[in-house]
Amino acid sequence: METGEPVADAVALAVGERIRHWRTERGLLMRQLAETADIGQPFLSKIERGEASPSMLSLYRIATALDVTPGDLLPVVTPRPGATVVRAHEGRRIASTEESAIPVRFMAGMAHHSFELSEMEFDHTQNNDEWFDYPTPAATYLIAGRLDVDIEGDGRYRLGPRDTIFYPARARCRWEAAPGGPVRILHVTAHARHS
Repeated sequence: METGEPVADAVALAVGERIRHWRTERGLLMRQLAETADIGQPFLSKIERGEASPSMLSLYRIATALDVTPGDLLPVVTPRPGATVVRAHEGRRIASTEESAIPVRFMAGMAHHSFELSEMEFDHTQNNDEWFDYPTPAATYLIAGRLDVDIEGDGRYRLGPRDTIFYPARARCRWEAAPGGPVRILHVTAHARHS
């Protein structure tokens, strides 16, 4: 969340380094990335220095502008042979937007995995009008509640418990929890293939 206070923890520093890496790899100036991602250049500068942590929305905007997935912007996880277990208390916890207090538990896949996961719970009082861009195919599985999903240029879909919606690459969508209880979702994003 953008707070103006220095964060400078190890994860924030690593995220800043990853964003700078991909920005440099793509040959973009900070100003160009900020414009394309529709975030302020001063905020992007703070993120790259590890002094601010991006929200899920900012992470998606930056990832889309860089043609990578949000997981590519998080610290690199060293692959281990065999299965990887992410326990209930693990995963990167971030806010969904800079103005929102909706916590998102983000579990990035490692380089050898082909997807990444995020989990969140919110209710109709926490809805916002922000559009998320998905640079790669994605899916949302509704664990509990009722959720309306708007996909730009495609329409609105109402999901109930155990429904799943699949998004094509480059889809823009937004979610709205219906009144009557919390919505709990699991969101899966395909990992970008880098050339």
